[in-house]
Amino acid sequence: MSYVTENTKWMSDQITGDTKDLIARFYELADSKQSDVGQIMATEIFSEDALLFSPSGTFKGSTEISKSRENSWGKVTARKHTLSKVFAGHGDTEELVLFGSVRMNFSEAESKDAAFVAHVKLGSSGSSAAQPRISSMEVYPITRPSSA
Repeated sequence: MSYVTENTKWMSDQITGDTKDLIARFYELADSKQSDVGQIMATEIFSEDALLFSPSGTFKGSTEISKSRENSWGKVTARKHTLSKVFAGHGDTEELVLFGSVRMNFSEAESKDAAFVAHVKLGSSGSSAAQPRISSMEVYPITRPSSA
């Protein structure tokens, strides 16, 4: 079991193992410094015409998604995403809402935990209709109001 989902509450028993594995693999790749991680995301995680909307930008299609991780590290030295809850749309396992957090370590020896929510729509890969792929993903940081 992936560290990403080891404590996840899956709020629908309709979410398949393949879908759980796909979601976990996406976040494992997001945490990886592997040089070809963008290309792997574009070919193994997303459909060819997918849309990825994240705090770092909007990326459409395999070409843009493959380049989406090029400048993702900067001052960040490590990332670790974990999911707390995943909901499926009412009777629809092709649309998911994910709640999670990410711990980021920075080169200045500090770390930060940040919560996020993601809206995911699933499709299939062009080569294998049986394997789910992400056709759309929107990621939003959850910010807490500052105290007065």
